Amino acid sequence: MRIALDIDGTLGYRNAHVYMKRCNEVLNLNISAETLQDSVSLAVFYQLPEVLAFKESIDASHYRKAIGWIDYDPEVLQTMHLFPGVIEGVALLNQHVGNVTYYTARYSRESPERSQNMATATLTWLDAHDFVNPTSTLFCDGLTGKLRQIAQDIVCHKEPILLIDDQYRRLLASLESLEEDLAQVLHRHTLYNLAQSGRFRQRESLLQW
Repeated sequence: MRIALDIDGTLGYRNAHVYMKRCNEVLNLNISAETLQDSVSLAVFYQLPEVLAFKESIDASHYRKAIGWIDYDPEVLQTMHLFPGVIEGVALLNQHVGNVTYYTARYSRESPERSQNMATATLTWLDAHDFVNPTSTLFCDGLTGKLRQIAQDIVCHKEPILLIDDQYRRLLASLESLEEDLAQVLHRHTLYNLAQSGRFRQRESLLQW
């Protein structure tokens, strides 16, 4: 058996202060250093006049895209906070359950440079925190791409994969857009009954394929 581990929201979470700092720098918001040093919350940050002015200067979809990509800025990725006990937990999984591989959707179809920067930051973070198998990391094109990679790996290695991911509900919804043959690979290898309405339904937060 192999273990497929997600990273964002599963192993760690955003460093909000660094995120706000990089928003200010990358988007040229011109928020004073004093304001950012006042431990402002994200809710307050999004309501700052400088942020609202930027939001009003572009359409809503471009705003969401611009602000969303800051989450994948290399400095933000390299300063993610760890969830308590996660390093020890991953080591135990690798020792007693199966080989750990990290599957992440940190990938940009439009920008190879951005993809490379995210990959470098990800591997640096994993290595810096002494995670097992830090170089055993796969960068997938979105949630559907992650499912596709898992299904292809099951076929290639002929062994089940245990996926641990905080976005399991969205992953299950993404099964509908996966190629039929690969979706059936996942369907045949799951331990849980995921068939109810449509092709699959969510039943557990821990999926095994």
